[in-house]
Amino acid sequence: MRRRLALTLFVLIAAASADLSLLRTATIDRSRTALALRSEPWPGYEAFLAGVRHRTHAGDSIALLVPSRGWEQGYSYGYFRASYVLAGREVLPVIGPGDQQFPGRVDRAAYVAVWRGRIEAPQRPVVWRGSGGELLGPP
Repeated sequence: MRRRLALTLFVLIAAASADLSLLRTATIDRSRTALALRSEPWPGYEAFLAGVRHRTHAGDSIALLVPSRGWEQGYSYGYFRASYVLAGREVLPVIGPGDQQFPGRVDRAAYVAVWRGRIEAPQRPVVWRGSGGELLGPP
C-alpha cells in the first residue's frame, strides 16, 4: 500500500513539474507540418515534375528552370523538390546559394525542364508540354 502511494505521489509530482510548453510546441509544429504537406506552395509543380519523370530515364541529366530567379526567393524549393521527385536523374541547378549563376548547365544537360516560362532553344525539340511547363530534349 505504501509503495503504491509513494509511486502515485512520484508520478503526480513529476507530472506537475513537467514543462507542458514543450508538448504544446510539438503539437503546433505537427499541425504546421500537416498544413504544409496539404498545401502545395507552387500549384501544378508536382504534376509538372511527374510529367518530366515519366518522359526521362534514370541517369538522365535535367537542367531546371523555374520562375524564381533567386536561391532564397524560391529556386531552392524548386530544385530540392525536383531532386526528390526526379530521384535517379541528375537535376542540374542553374542558380545556387548566394544566387550564383550556372548558365552552362543548360547546354550540358540532356534535357531542360522549364516550368512557367519559355526559352528560345531552336536546337532542342519540345518533348512534352503540359502542367504549366515544357520539357526540351537533347539537341
